[in-house]
Amino acid sequence: MTQQHDFLLWTLFNQLRDWQFVLAPADYSVLHQAVSAGFGWESSDALRNLCCALWAKSRQEQEILIKLFDDLVADLELNDWQLPQQPMPTPSSSSKLSQLVGILKNFLKILYDATLKIIRSWRVTTKLPEPDKEPETAPPVVEGHKRFPDIPSPSTDVFNRAFILTPQFILNYREIAQAWRRLRKPVRKGAKLELDIEATIERRCRQGVVAPIVLVPRQRNAARVLLLIDRQGSMTPFHRASDELSKALRQSANLDDVTIFYFHNVPAEGADETILAPLSAQLFPKMDTVLAKIEPLTTGNVYKDAELLEAYPLASVLKTYAEHAAIVLLSDGGAARKHYNALRLLDTVAFLKALRIYTSTVIWLNPLPARESNPSDYLANTTAAQIARHVPMFPLNRWGLYQAVNVLRGQVYSVESPL
Repeated sequence: MTQQHDFLLWTLFNQLRDWQFVLAPADYSVLHQAVSAGFGWESSDALRNLCCALWAKSRQEQEILIKLFDDLVADLELNDWQLPQQPMPTPSSSSKLSQLVGILKNFLKILYDATLKIIRSWRVTTKLPEPDKEPETAPPVVEGHKRFPDIPSPSTDVFNRAFILTPQFILNYREIAQAWRRLRKPVRKGAKLELDIEATIERRCRQGVVAPIVLVPRQRNAARVLLLIDRQGSMTPFHRASDELSKALRQSANLDDVTIFYFHNVPAEGADETILAPLSAQLFPKMDTVLAKIEPLTTGNVYKDAELLEAYPLASVLKTYAEHAAIVLLSDGGAARKHYNALRLLDTVAFLKALRIYTSTVIWLNPLPARESNPSDYLANTTAAQIARHVPMFPLNRWGLYQAVNVLRGQVYSVESPL
């Protein structure tokens, strides 16, 4: 293979890794072995199909690979595709023989996968003639039951698209993971495997003889996070962003435990509405004058699934997961529709008071972008603006996420009316 084609494959390999393809150096080595065995030399389409067979695991990944490959071929001006035919290496030693055996194994695997693809596509487009046999009588139809409709097999064709459309979030996966990795609570637990040098020296100096070494458990990150995500309603446009946040938090934050539950509008409902009677004359009432009368509230359900079907009592969830954990609430707080709801504010403040029983580290992430001119006033005259007076609230962007993690790490953050 020429130097240009080698550069093409290496550049394509790195670009696919940037697109979150699960590829390792061994995958690049397998492709080289397949090309050395004689595959992909006929044309650029043949090499592109070989890359798809080895590196693409889904239809979407095939589309991305095809688009990136075609762009690289056009940039490198390799439309006149000609690869020199090179003879297969003759094994002259045990190392070459083992290398040839590996190439043959990869060749058989590629041939097997290609055969399966041909059979599947052939089954979709071709109908086999049925052999002559006696007509079968239809099974009796039970009254009240109907046959299930036939489900057509999905097409195996891959369309060559001119554009690759992917969602773009305010925060990408890597930025979310980097921000949350800063949340650490190191403790020593588990098996004693690490050498404690100071304790070992102190023991030997105290005893005056060669004493056994002192081993201690390794340090582990004991930080735990309880993430409560508002779902549906005004949060519908932010579902993909919240899913990306929860995915990065679970997979790459390197925390001891991450628990995620969902709710709609408010996690707890049923606070005493008579508390709002003295505030009825105000257009946007504040809870400062009645704050001491609001009792902690844990009445309600939260959900384990994003579809809000698997309900769990809020009181039991807080008792199990909120003890000494960092609690993060992700909700617009009614700001997406520019609403102010005194009952929602009352239930939210009562719920925040209940969280203070279990932990003191509570922050609120708001997916609405802040105004650059006045970031503190972008929630004016909304329920979220009043909630921000009682709990640290930050926008869901890179700056806001880093500030939220700083507060969870212990940085002092003052609110206007603390609970």
